[in-house]
Amino acid sequence: MDIYDGDTEPQIFHGKTLTSKVSLREVCHCINKYAFVASPYPILISAEVHCGLVQQDMVAEIMKESFGDALVQKPIEGHKPEPGQELDILPSPEDLKGRVLLKAKNLNLVVDSSGKEKDAPKGPYDTESSSTDDMDIARAEQVLKCKGFLLW
Repeated sequence: MDIYDGDTEPQIFHGKTLTSKVSLREVCHCINKYAFVASPYPILISAEVHCGLVQQDMVAEIMKESFGDALVQKPIEGHKPEPGQELDILPSPEDLKGRVLLKAKNLNLVVDSSGKEKDAPKGPYDTESSSTDDMDIARAEQVLKCKGFLLW
Protein backbone atom coordinates (compact mmCIF):
# COMPACT_ATOMS: atom_id res chain seq x y z
CA MET A 1 0.00 0.00 0.00
CA ASP A 2 1.21 3.50 -0.83
CA ILE A 3 -0.30 5.72 1.88
CA TYR A 4 -0.49 9.48 1.34
CA ASP A 5 -2.00 12.45 3.17
CA GLY A 6 -5.65 12.89 2.27
CA ASP A 7 -7.93 15.88 2.86
CA THR A 8 -9.08 14.53 6.23
CA GLU A 9 -7.60 11.02 6.55
CA PRO A 10 -4.82 9.02 4.90
CA GLN A 11 -5.53 7.68 1.42
CA ILE A 12 -4.08 4.88 -0.65
CA PHE A 13 -3.10 5.43 -4.26
CA HIS A 14 -0.20 4.90 -6.60
CA GLY A 15 1.60 8.24 -7.04
CA LYS A 16 1.77 9.92 -10.46
CA THR A 17 -0.72 7.50 -12.01
CA LEU A 18 -4.38 7.68 -12.91
CA THR A 19 -5.44 5.28 -10.15
CA SER A 20 -8.31 6.23 -7.86
CA LYS A 21 -7.69 7.36 -4.31
CA VAL A 22 -9.17 5.03 -1.69
CA SER A 23 -9.60 5.69 2.02
CA LEU A 24 -7.11 3.79 4.19
CA ARG A 25 -9.93 3.21 6.67
CA GLU A 26 -12.10 1.52 4.01
CA VAL A 27 -9.21 -0.66 2.82
CA CYS A 28 -8.37 -1.76 6.38
CA HIS A 29 -12.02 -2.59 7.15
CA CYS A 30 -12.21 -4.63 3.93
CA ILE A 31 -8.98 -6.48 4.71
CA ASN A 32 -10.28 -7.24 8.21
CA LYS A 33 -13.60 -8.53 6.84
CA TYR A 34 -12.03 -10.97 4.35
CA ALA A 35 -8.54 -11.61 5.76
CA PHE A 36 -9.04 -15.09 7.14
CA VAL A 37 -11.88 -16.42 5.00
CA ALA A 38 -9.65 -18.62 2.81
CA SER A 39 -6.81 -19.26 5.25
CA PRO A 40 -6.12 -18.73 8.96
CA TYR A 41 -2.48 -17.86 8.31
CA PRO A 42 -1.19 -14.33 8.95
CA ILE A 43 -1.76 -11.37 6.68
CA LEU A 44 1.28 -9.22 5.95
CA ILE A 45 0.55 -5.65 4.93
CA SER A 46 3.43 -3.92 3.17
CA ALA A 47 3.15 -0.14 3.29
CA GLU A 48 5.11 2.88 2.12
CA VAL A 49 4.07 5.79 4.31
CA HIS A 50 4.30 9.13 2.49
CA CYS A 51 2.22 10.99 5.13
CA GLY A 52 3.15 13.86 7.37
CA LEU A 53 3.35 13.26 11.13
CA VAL A 54 -0.31 14.05 11.86
CA GLN A 55 -1.64 11.54 9.37
CA GLN A 56 1.05 8.98 10.33
CA ASP A 57 -0.59 8.95 13.76
CA MET A 58 -3.94 8.51 12.02
CA VAL A 59 -2.54 5.51 10.08
CA ALA A 60 -1.63 3.87 13.39
CA GLU A 61 -5.02 4.60 14.97
CA ILE A 62 -6.97 3.41 11.90
CA MET A 63 -5.05 0.14 11.84
CA LYS A 64 -5.45 -0.41 15.59
CA GLU A 65 -9.19 0.31 15.30
CA SER A 66 -9.66 -1.87 12.21
CA PHE A 67 -7.63 -4.92 13.26
CA GLY A 68 -7.89 -4.70 17.06
CA ASP A 69 -6.07 -7.48 18.88
CA ALA A 70 -5.26 -9.22 15.58
CA LEU A 71 -2.68 -6.49 14.83
CA VAL A 72 0.74 -7.54 16.11
CA GLN A 73 2.01 -4.65 18.23
CA LYS A 74 4.29 -6.48 20.67
CA PRO A 75 6.13 -9.80 20.87
CA ILE A 76 3.90 -12.88 20.72
CA GLU A 77 3.55 -14.94 23.91
CA GLY A 78 6.35 -17.47 24.14
CA HIS A 79 8.59 -15.28 21.97
CA LYS A 80 9.34 -12.43 24.38
CA PRO A 81 13.04 -11.77 24.92
CA GLU A 82 14.40 -11.46 28.44
CA PRO A 83 14.97 -7.84 29.57
CA GLY A 84 18.10 -6.50 27.90
CA GLN A 85 18.16 -9.23 25.26
CA GLU A 86 17.12 -9.08 21.63
CA LEU A 87 14.45 -11.23 20.04
CA ASP A 88 16.29 -14.16 18.47
CA ILE A 89 13.49 -16.54 17.49
CA LEU A 90 10.59 -15.28 15.41
CA PRO A 91 7.11 -16.77 15.75
CA SER A 92 6.09 -19.35 13.15
CA PRO A 93 3.10 -18.95 10.81
CA GLU A 94 1.28 -21.34 13.17
CA ASP A 95 1.94 -18.93 16.07
CA LEU A 96 0.60 -16.05 13.97
CA LYS A 97 -2.68 -17.59 12.77
CA GLY A 98 -5.40 -14.94 12.68
CA ARG A 99 -2.90 -12.11 13.07
CA VAL A 100 -2.08 -9.05 10.95
CA LEU A 101 1.52 -7.85 10.59
CA LEU A 102 2.57 -4.49 9.20
CA LYS A 103 5.83 -3.99 7.30
CA ALA A 104 6.29 -0.30 6.66
CA LYS A 105 8.71 2.25 5.30
CA ASN A 106 8.35 5.82 6.41
CA LEU A 107 9.75 7.85 3.54
CA ASN A 108 9.45 11.18 5.36
CA LEU A 109 12.02 10.59 8.13
CA VAL A 110 15.73 9.84 8.06
CA VAL A 111 18.44 9.48 10.70
CA ASP A 112 21.38 11.88 10.59
CA SER A 113 24.95 10.90 11.50
CA SER A 114 24.32 11.63 15.21
CA GLY A 115 21.34 9.24 15.27
CA LYS A 116 18.69 11.96 15.46
CA GLU A 117 15.52 11.81 13.37
CA LYS A 118 14.92 14.63 10.90
CA ASP A 119 12.77 15.33 7.87
CA ALA A 120 13.98 13.72 4.66
CA PRO A 121 15.63 16.08 2.21
CA LYS A 122 13.74 16.96 -0.94
CA GLY A 123 14.65 14.73 -3.82
CA PRO A 124 14.10 11.01 -4.35
CA TYR A 125 11.58 10.87 -1.49
CA ASP A 126 9.27 13.25 -3.33
CA THR A 127 9.01 11.21 -6.52
CA GLU A 128 5.83 9.53 -5.29
CA SER A 129 7.21 6.30 -6.67
CA SER A 130 6.22 3.08 -4.95
CA SER A 131 9.57 1.53 -5.78
CA THR A 132 12.63 1.98 -3.61
CA ASP A 133 14.71 1.23 -6.73
CA ASP A 134 14.29 4.91 -7.64
CA MET A 135 15.97 6.03 -4.42
CA ASP A 136 19.67 6.46 -3.92
CA ILE A 137 20.98 3.40 -2.02
CA ALA A 138 22.62 5.49 0.72
CA ARG A 139 19.33 7.30 1.37
CA ALA A 140 17.33 4.06 1.26
CA GLU A 141 19.46 2.73 4.11
CA GLN A 142 18.36 5.72 6.22
CA VAL A 143 14.62 5.11 5.87
CA LEU A 144 13.04 4.56 9.30
CA LYS A 145 10.36 2.12 10.27
CA CYS A 146 6.88 3.51 10.84
CA LYS A 147 6.38 4.42 14.51
CA GLY A 148 3.92 2.50 16.69
CA PHE A 149 4.22 -1.03 15.35
CA LEU A 150 6.44 -4.03 15.89
CA LEU A 151 8.00 -4.62 12.50
CA TRP A 152 9.91 -7.67 11.30
